[in-house]
Amino acid sequence: MSKISLRMRVTLITAVTLIAACLVLAALIVYSSKVLIIDFSSSPKSESTQVSSEDDQDSMVEFEYTYPGRKFYRYVDISILAVLGAGVVAVYFATGFALKPVNTLCSKISKIDVKKTGQRIDDFTAGKELNDLKTAFNQLLERTDEAIQREKRFSAGAAHELKTPLTIIKTNLDVLRLSDKPTDEEYAQTISVVEDQTDRMTKLVKDLFAMTALEGYEISDTVRLDLLMGQIVDEYKGLSPDIHWQISLSPCTVTANAVMIKHALSNLVQNAIKYNTADGTVSVSVRNEETACIVEVADTGIGISEEAAQHIFEPFYREDKSRSRKIGGAGLGLAIAYDIITDHGGTITYHPNHTQGSVFVVKLQKHYLSQSCCAAD
Repeated sequence: MSKISLRMRVTLITAVTLIAACLVLAALIVYSSKVLIIDFSSSPKSESTQVSSEDDQDSMVEFEYTYPGRKFYRYVDISILAVLGAGVVAVYFATGFALKPVNTLCSKISKIDVKKTGQRIDDFTAGKELNDLKTAFNQLLERTDEAIQREKRFSAGAAHELKTPLTIIKTNLDVLRLSDKPTDEEYAQTISVVEDQTDRMTKLVKDLFAMTALEGYEISDTVRLDLLMGQIVDEYKGLSPDIHWQISLSPCTVTANAVMIKHALSNLVQNAIKYNTADGTVSVSVRNEETACIVEVADTGIGISEEAAQHIFEPFYREDKSRSRKIGGAGLGLAIAYDIITDHGGTITYHPNHTQGSVFVVKLQKHYLSQSCCAAD
């Protein structure tokens, strides 16, 4: 049945309905012919009944029930079959006419391929159902186009970030090769550059693996966010002695994946340090609300422009690429944090610090039931 066209399905369903209706109608006709047909005749009858009229009880009218012969039943059968056949054919052609907009919509959809995901179906109007289908398909095209463009940006960013250190390594090796007798100092300098760029590529590959591993993990650990943030701050305090810290941690517990949520929150703290100013301040707080825990990481750093704030959670996006390259990183930290937090059913938002810098606010539900997308296989 699944391989039959919609037009034929409607025709078959209608035909079955008509057959059932005709069978019931035929049965009623046969039954009525045996009970209600009265033949008035003066010829002798095998079975008769006399009835006196109220107007003239002396006059008598003779009648009897007579049953139709085979010719009558044959006529009924032929009539039903003829009407039924004509009805099925009419339904088939009428269905074809009614489904013509569906064929038109299918034709328009079939002309859209991966290179035309930016195209929309606008020049089409039909009944409510098909208009709703057109709207749903346009929305699907919009989401698909966004996903394709995001993947293209991701691939281009990854290729660029890997190409840059490889170019630097090759350039330094070429310079070293131009020297007939390189000195120990030249060897040491080249090796230092190769090590730095290799570390850079290693971190990038690690971040890329982190993004691909964001699916397939369990969200079942009980995590005290105040203790976790305290641990993260202690780890980074020793690496940033020129940063001032303001800590306010209220006890608050969530259901999460302890490793992944630490990775996400660590990225926020790391960014607050990396993009801060000399002798700047990083503020970290955990608040306990009725159904959620709120984690806030603020800094007094260089801040983010209003335009860039709309893209900061996209992979490889950096507001000032030259400045970010000097600082280090490939623009994946916030993208990874965003994916992890949303996988946990939470939200992460940005707004400027009222003095200077940036503020990131994470909201996690205390009792989040992970969906099938994030459950381990």
